[in-house]
Amino acid sequence: MVISRFSILDNTGNIHIGPWCMIGARARIYTHDHCHQGHEPLLATQERHGVLWQDKYLGKDVWIHENAIVLYQASILPDGFVLGAGSVLTKNPGAYEIWGGVPARKIADRRDLSPTEITAFFEKPAFNLKEYLHLDELKDTKF
Repeated sequence: MVISRFSILDNTGNIHIGPWCMIGARARIYTHDHCHQGHEPLLATQERHGVLWQDKYLGKDVWIHENAIVLYQASILPDGFVLGAGSVLTKNPGAYEIWGGVPARKIADRRDLSPTEITAFFEKPAFNLKEYLHLDELKDTKF
């Protein structure tokens, strides 16, 4: 399990984190919420009634990428779930789903790759800025 620097795990409620989970830098997981209704000052409502809170469950192999936010409403992040960078999760996803956006929505499913697909994935040529800008053709330019 990895909890990266500057992440915020609000422990108003309990948080279970399963094995092989990764929580990216500056990700936030909230176990509480405030009442935002009525015309009375919100702090007065909070002082009188407190906050809503609930426990949160992260299954195994859950990845929450950098700057993602998991709000109070999402209580169960099942095995294999992935939340994209900068996303805001407001409801419970399914197992091995990939979600992204604001608010987050399902964008894909994780699937097993064949050995050939795995090899092809890792053998993709890396983007090379020097080739892209044709810097080899510029003889008098120093970089």
